Amino acid sequence: MTQVMSGQIDVGWSIPPIGLKDVADGKLVVVVRGNDSPQIRNQTTRVNVVNLNVLQKRRDVVIRYARIYQKTLDSAYQDGSRAIDFFAENMQVSHDVAQSAVKQYYPKNLMYPYEIKGLDQTLQDALDFKRIPKPMKADDLVGLIDIVYHP
Repeated sequence: MTQVMSGQIDVGWSIPPIGLKDVADGKLVVVVRGNDSPQIRNQTTRVNVVNLNVLQKRRDVVIRYARIYQKTLDSAYQDGSRAIDFFAENMQVSHDVAQSAVKQYYPKNLMYPYEIKGLDQTLQDALDFKRIPKPMKADDLVGLIDIVYHP
């Protein structure tokens, strides 16, 4: 943010609500959002992970966590929820900026970790960026992805 605001670089990357007040004040311009790209829009970018040992030995706890996560998510997006107030306070932004961030960048449907979308693209990206040593297909991941709860 410092480099963009001082003119050292022309384009930066951020996670809302950071920078949204500056956008509202006309100091920054949003050039592109992640969801503007069909490749990213249709690709899972949020997941919850757990150590395999914990999953094997305490699966019931992991499932309870997933249920509570869902309950919390549902509660946060209910009318009358104070979640926006807590988000604003935690991020040290106004209620309006926090509400704008949630509406534009964190719609409820994008917060669900219960399905993996765009796995073929993710695997291709992993190969292209040298995160994996050889091409992989979804079948190569059997046993590595375990969605323990789906509401």
